[in-house]
Formats: sequence, structure tokens, C-alpha cells
Amino acid sequence: PTSVEVAGTLDLRGSRQPATATIDAVADGDTITVVGKIEVQLADFGIDPPKIPGLVTVRDAGTIEFKLVLTRS
Repeated sequence: PTSVEVAGTLDLRGSRQPATATIDAVADGDTITVVGKIEVQLADFGIDPPKIPGLVTVRDAGTIEFKLVLTRS
């Protein structure tokens, strides 16, 4: 396995912000599997956390997790 940080731009709801993803990649024959995550602040993208007073409190931060399976064609 290989672990690296990758810089790019994240686009959520029409708002673009620089982002860094931490990824792990594993090669197995003709397949490479990449898993990663990006930490985001919702306010940076103009997203208000949902609120239900007395019932639900949501932080203004989140994690986007992803998995890519790349196969040579």
C-alpha cells in the first residue's frame, strides 16, 4: 500500500475550494484500489448545517470518504 496527500479543488453546490485528500492506494494485478478522505468545513461551501432544536445538533465540519477501483482496459 502507498499513502499520499493529493491537493486539488473540491466543488460542492457550485462553490469551489482548495482541498487536500489523504489517499491509500493498493495495486493488485491490473487493478488499483484507491481509498481516501477529504475533511471539509460546510460554511466554506455556503452550506448551513441542519438544525432541529432540542433534537439534533450537527457540526459545521464533515468528512467525504471515497473508494475508486481502477482497472486497465
